[in-house]
Amino acid sequence: MYHIAICDDDQNFIDKTQKLLLSLGLDKDKTVFYAYHSGEELLQSLPMTSQTDLLILDIVLPGIKGDETARKFREYFPNALLVFCSGISEPTTESFKTTPFRYLIKHYDDSDLKKEFKVIIER
Repeated sequence: MYHIAICDDDQNFIDKTQKLLLSLGLDKDKTVFYAYHSGEELLQSLPMTSQTDLLILDIVLPGIKGDETARKFREYFPNALLVFCSGISEPTTESFKTTPFRYLIKHYDDSDLKKEFKVIIER
């Protein structure tokens, strides 16, 4: 069973990401997706979350930004795969202190996103 959290303030991006991941061969019956629209929403859920294998996290979020959200997420899930995905922000030194596996740009075309997500799933 895979537990994948997507934290982004754009519901269309969340939906697109779920579809892309499933199109790459993840079993729909063995994959649980969690959607969060802010860092606060994600962080509030962490004490009640037993497992997260992958977090796809936007950098620019309302309220708590992605870097801070990632830092606090790591306190709960130090071994989870973390992928930043942003449309306008560039990584900072703070971004890399949370040891992300990838830093994706939302404006990648679908074929580039599929290539990146394939590598992420294989990991």
